Amino acid sequence: MMGRALLYAFLLLATAFFLLPVYLVVLTALKEPAKITLDTVWRWPDPVYWESFRIAWEAFRSKFQNSLVLALSATLLSALVGAQRVRVGQVAL
Repeated sequence: MMGRALLYAFLLLATAFFLLPVYLVVLTALKEPAKITLDTVWRWPDPVYWESFRIAWEAFRSKFQNSLVLALSATLLSALVGAQRVRVGQVAL
């Protein structure tokens, strides 16, 4: 029973260790660029700065749209070609 508790404690610590960078990325993304310093890296932003997300979306919107068009068209084409190869429950080789 003690071994199981130690395992869970280790897994909890490992999870916290690996999620710490994600937490810092989220905190940094929600701060104004001028307020990102080593002194305030752990503090929750006050107020929350959403403008960074708008700027990023404007920069990557066209690239995202291109990727979406390519992925959807490739999926549709693949499904159509795959459907043509199926004949009455058999796959034509």
